[in-house]
Amino acid sequence: MKQRSILRTAALCAMLFLVLSLAALAVNVPKPTSDFYVNDFAGVLSQSTKDAIIAKNEQLEQQTGAQIVVTVVDNAGGLSMEELAYQMFNQWEIGDADENNGVLLLLSIEDDDYHCLQGKGLERLLPTTTLSRILQEDLEPDFAARDYDAGVYKTFLSLYDEVDSIYANGGTAHSGGYDAAETKIKLWGMIVLLIVGLIVISTLSRFLRRLRYHFPFGSGYASGYAAGRMDGSRRRYYDRSYRSSGSSRSNSYRSGSSHSSFHSGGGGSSRGGGAGRGH
Repeated sequence: MKQRSILRTAALCAMLFLVLSLAALAVNVPKPTSDFYVNDFAGVLSQSTKDAIIAKNEQLEQQTGAQIVVTVVDNAGGLSMEELAYQMFNQWEIGDADENNGVLLLLSIEDDDYHCLQGKGLERLLPTTTLSRILQEDLEPDFAARDYDAGVYKTFLSLYDEVDSIYANGGTAHSGGYDAAETKIKLWGMIVLLIVGLIVISTLSRFLRRLRYHFPFGSGYASGYAAGRMDGSRRRYYDRSYRSSGSSRSNSYRSGSSHSSFHSGGGGSSRGGGAGRGH
């Protein structure tokens, strides 16, 4: 009985570990709007500012593949601005897939904070020191005065000029041998972790059944064997139900994740870092 209790506890701990690990990796990042280049979830930007950001981005992307995305949220949902910017950048795939030349300007109104992040291909030509200077000179004064529209417009123009000048001077972004596959590797790591956990739990379950078969407790051999058969039947039923419901959830997610928009990410990615308020 003691061995069975220990094994059940171990199985529950393994399952709890998997659930907590997946929950920690699941970051609630909003989907971009149909405009993509500008996402004003807080409703603080004027239409003229949005139109200017979209128009200049269309021209920039057509010529260079680069994208400068501006996003304003109510709050960061408990995440740091740096983490939210990193997750948003890579999930939205900002910038060209080969050049990794995207830029994300992220503002959080309730958190009174902001962050700017560049793609991996721009780390050398648009370094964090340049991003920090632009934020302090063009965004901070208006942001402190809560004139978000003016600050965003000035900051976007400065970022645009920096990226445009890189290509105007014959420069090119460098991905440094790193592409969007790094994000996919993390996803596969989650899947492998889940599979290993399920294998461990299945092995422990079979061991418990054999233990009851060879060492029946209290009700004799026949009752122990019957209990093992009944538990196995229930487990097979629940396995079939789980696979059925899991398939339904997967199809629902795929159908819900797509959105019809004229603009979208180009497959770019970021290593993280960037510049924020006060650094």
